[in-house]
Amino acid sequence: MVFFKTLNHIFMSFLSDCTPNLPINYQQSCNVVTRTSGIKFLIFFKNGVTFDESTDPITDWENWQTKVANGDIIITPELATGEHPETDDTTEPISTCGTDAVVNETHSINGTVKKLDADEKDFTFFNTLKTNLYNYNVGWIGCDGLVYVGSNTSPGFTPNGKINHVQDENDGTFQRYVLNLTFKY
Repeated sequence: MVFFKTLNHIFMSFLSDCTPNLPINYQQSCNVVTRTSGIKFLIFFKNGVTFDESTDPITDWENWQTKVANGDIIITPELATGEHPETDDTTEPISTCGTDAVVNETHSINGTVKKLDADEKDFTFFNTLKTNLYNYNVGWIGCDGLVYVGSNTSPGFTPNGKINHVQDENDGTFQRYVLNLTFKY
C-alpha cells in the first residue's frame, strides 16, 4: 500500500509542474479600492476590426474616433439598465479520479436603452444592428470607465441574441429597446 501511495505522490508532483503560479497579491495596502459595477454602453466591432499595439493601440482615443467615423465601431446610447449575469457553464469529466472541468462558458449581457431619438433614428439604428448582429463582435464600457473587449488585437466577443423594441402595454407611450445578448470567450 505504501508503494502505491509513493508512486501516486511522485506522479501527482510531476503533474503539478503544469500549474501556473498565482499572481502576486495586488493589494499591498490596507486601503480598499472599489469600482462601480454595471454596463454603461455596448460596443459593436465590425468583424475584422483590429488594433495593432505598434501602429494603432486600443488605448489611443484617436484610433477609436477614426474607427467610429468609419463605421467600424458602433457605440450604443447609454444603457438605462445593464448587467452581466452569472455565466452558464458546461462541464465534463477530465479524469476518472478528478472533478469535472469547465469546457464551455456562455456569458450574457442584458440591457435596456431608454434614450430614444425625436426623429425616430433609433428604429433604423437598432433594426439595422438587429439584422446584422452576426457581422459584429460585442464589448462594453463599464460604469467604472473601463473598456471590456476580448483582446487588444481582435476586440469583442461573437454575440448571439435578440434586440427587441418594447412599448408600454397600457398606452404605448413608454418605449425602450431591450437587448439580450449571449457570447463566449
